[in-house]
Amino acid sequence: MQIPLHHPEYQLLEIQQPEILLLLIPAALILTLYITKKRNNTSFLLTRLLLTTLLLTALASPHLIHLTQEYMDTTTITLLVDQSRSMQIFPNNNITQQLQKNLEARIQEETGLKDMVKLEKFSQGNKTGIGDILYNHIKKINRHHLIILYTDGNNNHGMNAIDVARILGRENITVYLIQPTTPEQDIYINNLRGERKTPINSEYILTAEIWKNKDLPVEYELIFRVNNKAVKKVSVYQNQRQKEVTLKLNFPRAGLYKLEAVIKAGKGDYYSGNNIYRKIVEVAERPSILLLSDDQSSPLKTVLEKNYDVIYSNQPEEILKYSGNYDAIYVDNMPYRELRYVAETLHSYVIDGNGLVVVGGDESYNKGGYNNSNLETLLPVISTEEPEQKRQPIAVVFCMDISASLGSKGERGYETYLAEGKAIAINLLRQLNPEDSVAVLAFNIPVWAWPRDGLVEIGSNKPLIEDHIAKLKITEGGTSFNPVLTKAEEMLRGYGSGKYVIFISDGYPTGEERYGAGRNLIMDQINNMAEKDIKLYTISIGDRAQAREGMPLMQDMAREGNGLYFWMEEEDRLQAVFKKEEREERDFYHIGVFDSYHFITRNIAEYVSSINEYNGVTAKSIAQKLIVTEDKAPILTVWRYGIGRVAALTTDNGKEWAINLYTEQDGRLISALTNWAIGNLEKNKKIQITTTDGHLGQTVPVRVRADNPPTLKVTYRNMETQPNMKQTNINEYQLEFRPQQEGFYTLRAEEGGNYDVDGIAVNYPLEYRQLGVNQETLSQIAEQTGGRIYNITQQKQIEEDALEYAQETTKQETREKTDLTPYLLIAALGIYFLDAISRRIHDIIKSGRTKNTEQGSTII
Repeated sequence: MQIPLHHPEYQLLEIQQPEILLLLIPAALILTLYITKKRNNTSFLLTRLLLTTLLLTALASPHLIHLTQEYMDTTTITLLVDQSRSMQIFPNNNITQQLQKNLEARIQEETGLKDMVKLEKFSQGNKTGIGDILYNHIKKINRHHLIILYTDGNNNHGMNAIDVARILGRENITVYLIQPTTPEQDIYINNLRGERKTPINSEYILTAEIWKNKDLPVEYELIFRVNNKAVKKVSVYQNQRQKEVTLKLNFPRAGLYKLEAVIKAGKGDYYSGNNIYRKIVEVAERPSILLLSDDQSSPLKTVLEKNYDVIYSNQPEEILKYSGNYDAIYVDNMPYRELRYVAETLHSYVIDGNGLVVVGGDESYNKGGYNNSNLETLLPVISTEEPEQKRQPIAVVFCMDISASLGSKGERGYETYLAEGKAIAINLLRQLNPEDSVAVLAFNIPVWAWPRDGLVEIGSNKPLIEDHIAKLKITEGGTSFNPVLTKAEEMLRGYGSGKYVIFISDGYPTGEERYGAGRNLIMDQINNMAEKDIKLYTISIGDRAQAREGMPLMQDMAREGNGLYFWMEEEDRLQAVFKKEEREERDFYHIGVFDSYHFITRNIAEYVSSINEYNGVTAKSIAQKLIVTEDKAPILTVWRYGIGRVAALTTDNGKEWAINLYTEQDGRLISALTNWAIGNLEKNKKIQITTTDGHLGQTVPVRVRADNPPTLKVTYRNMETQPNMKQTNINEYQLEFRPQQEGFYTLRAEEGGNYDVDGIAVNYPLEYRQLGVNQETLSQIAEQTGGRIYNITQQKQIEEDALEYAQETTKQETREKTDLTPYLLIAALGIYFLDAISRRIHDIIKSGRTKNTEQGSTII
């Protein structure tokens, strides 16, 4: 048996029953008392203590641990390479093949393990399924797994990549991401915006959204076609990432119209397949609108007559005669005393699925006796204003852009554009109450906070706050919105209701925050703030041309943040941000969109206008406020009543209070409102097809409403098919249609002698609609899995990090135990025998000395 002393590979001493060692204390005390009482010497005490210690330690089962390390085949590294066709826009540098070779060689050299690194290609075609391929690598039982993903992050097929990444993170699977760089430039039509159905001889607005994936300017010709005939050609110079080109159309006959927008570009356009975009528009007979009014020449009547067949009457009894023949009814500034006899008929009319719009004025709502009337039960508002309440203290963070772009000479008497922004901020500060709290964040790319430790109550600090704002100076560098928004959210943490951010800028951040993934990150941050009840107000300042270009971003920020947007010169509107003025002291009221996701406001999200007066009402709890004043007073409020639709427009027909609502530009609000009230332009058809346009590779739902199973015929380039439909509900049949080619498909459904026609415009695959790197998706995948993001130029760093991961996860530690109990017992036994022998020898010597002494005494 080898005694394990001074062994260099023993790193740990382990005692399995350490509690036994506690017995050493009472044992030592007992021995000390016993030996002291017996008057034994110190060596005896020490010997017995040592023996006791050895025996008790042996009983505690001590072991020496010998640690050894070796590399085991317990790890997989998978290189996933996105081969979708949109990746062709990036230069081909074969980074993944070289990375696989280098990793294999270095891992084998360091660990001795082979075949650890696998390379797998995915999405070879017109679809990118990042979520699907990641999900396939979740179940790696009893193995560590590192995924190195080379992709642009544009996931357009299958499972959501970020949702899958969350699962990977829970399974301890790490994802490193390699993002491609320096793509070729491509310009493409992202969308053709416009209503799917429109009446005959009405003004139709078609908007082409043209996007490009780089900042380089490009020139091209944009051609609009209707039924394969060119109707407009536009020469375009595009410097910004996104541009809109609008076309006004008028369709003289009912039926299907095939609309196309085509780009003809020279240089700077990598793909040609996404240069054409198609749209189907179904033109229906003009709806019939009943206008009940005492005014035969109002702007409201003029606007309605542009798009609808208007039957005018000043006799409410008209409703009793012909209510079933109207697609919608407008009640224009009529008092309840004239409507009381037709109120029940209006109820029935709406409940049956029709639309009603009630327009305000000096004879309606609070001025017309609607309050507590039978008519008011039908309306989405109560005809009295909410009682004014003294507001609670609020918290406000001013975000001041101090980037170089605002250092140029200002306008309207200001030394610089920043000086104008500071004046606006100080003006807003003076509207606040002394009990309110304030902080100031100055930013370009870094953020400077004042005060550093949080908000300060205005009170006696107002001069100090104004002085700090006034002393702000321009700093060089780029501009980033995300850090200052994040800091604002952090500073408002802990405050209750009444949290505001005032964001003053030209709306022109540098880098990718103006568009694409960077812009989406800004909106995500603002959405997070909105969920915490933080309202964001944005104010455009700066060079007019640049501020105009930055306006859409600033408007979207305010809309996402449940706030309002202001242009630099809107002093009157700005005056009422935080305090309500007495209405009788004001000449006009600015109005804007409150809910930008409703059918009525979705295409006029940036809508801003003004009115001179309005009726005071309160929106009912389940109603939707769409247009409001800056004081949040309802101007347009809607709701569903039964299966019908009711809208309350609480300003007048344009004669006295609201002429701006009915001008050529602002009249679009009335058109959108009327179309919503009508609902379905073809609701009286016996059979009806409902479908949408789509992209190649997508499934397009087709629904047919009919009394009995219909026959559906699909025609594409004179080739007809007759797919089967399945019944999904009473009088409802459905087909999931998967087109095989781009172009226009015509649908015809027949049943019982009735028929309906509709169409599907099939555009290029979504693969070519998302170009460039989706930074947001890549960042989310890395965050959820504890991974990292690399550029293709960082190949050495990727190798180092992957090698470190392989070493850490394949290294296995073994523990070899050596039991010390036998050695301790042998030591104790040896000490005991040595002690016994030494004591015996000592006794013999002592006995001999005693005998000699006794003999000497006898002789004497």
